[in-house]
Amino acid sequence: MKTEKLNLRKRVKQLLEEQNQDKAFCNFQSQKALIRLYNFELFKNASCILAFVSCGTEIKTRQLLEIILTERKKLYIPRTENSEMDFYQIENDETLQNQLEIGEFGISVPKKSLSKFDVSDFPENTLILVPGLAFDKNGNRLGKGKGFYDKFLEKLLESPCKKNILGFVGYCYDFQIL
Repeated sequence: MKTEKLNLRKRVKQLLEEQNQDKAFCNFQSQKALIRLYNFELFKNASCILAFVSCGTEIKTRQLLEIILTERKKLYIPRTENSEMDFYQIENDETLQNQLEIGEFGISVPKKSLSKFDVSDFPENTLILVPGLAFDKNGNRLGKGKGFYDKFLEKLLESPCKKNILGFVGYCYDFQIL
């Protein structure tokens, strides 16, 4: 099983590298995903969204994050430190860029001075957008292999507020659904 995951990760990373050479294609695919998510009932009903800042070959999320802020929904973005991942709230009244800094893995993360997401007491109608290398139609996810999201999602599902979760959405390019 471990070897299968390693091989699949390698194959999907290579596919992402190849596809990302065509910037117009990736921008089109990102726009398509954004429109699909924006029209999705769970997104419309969400008052709080846990999302991510894209990096490298991931689907582009900047425009999506700006829309979430414009819609006045609560937005939380992850920050990893010392093998832990926590989410921090991005404020609606300040620009996204002013609330981010370069983090542990060279990616944009929220500043530590922002409010941390409380897994034991989070808002109703929370939607979680999850990155990944690959997904299947049953909702299974293949991550990058460090387990940050798996550990965080496990904490969420053990929380007394888990009833406040509207759902989980694997946010990715079409070709990442295997």
